[in-house]
Amino acid sequence: MALVALLDRDPLQARVVIDNLEATGHIVLWSQHEWESLLAIHRVHPDLIIVDCAVPQWREFVAVLRKMHGQR
Repeated sequence: MALVALLDRDPLQARVVIDNLEATGHIVLWSQHEWESLLAIHRVHPDLIIVDCAVPQWREFVAVLRKMHGQR
């Protein structure tokens, strides 16, 4: 079982991902906004982070995540 953070602005698409992950025993934290997701990731340190590439500025979001975790 893993803790998964999901950033996806589309509720229907997120529901599909959440249902499939939860069906296999994982816990999913879903957020629709980058700042909300960053706060959750900082607080709970998930095992996996899934970012929808359709989210505006997703590359910048990933860059911030890397800086948060000391990676380049």
